[in-house]
Amino acid sequence: MKLEDKLDDHAFRTLAALAAGEKGFYPVLSRRSTARARQAGWTTPQGVLTAQGQAVFLAEQARRAHG
Repeated sequence: MKLEDKLDDHAFRTLAALAAGEKGFYPVLSRRSTARARQAGWTTPQGVLTAQGQAVFLAEQARRAHG
């Protein structure tokens, strides 16, 4: 996945929840969501966002903010 690619809503919500986890809010995610994020390279096996996951999340967040 490239940063220019638009994420579907489910993937965006998953990344948003994982990003919130880094700020002390611990999300409850389905196994499907966590497996998908891991397979995409967005998280470590422990559920921590990777640099790639954070970049994809921030790019999509900016895209949605600017409509």
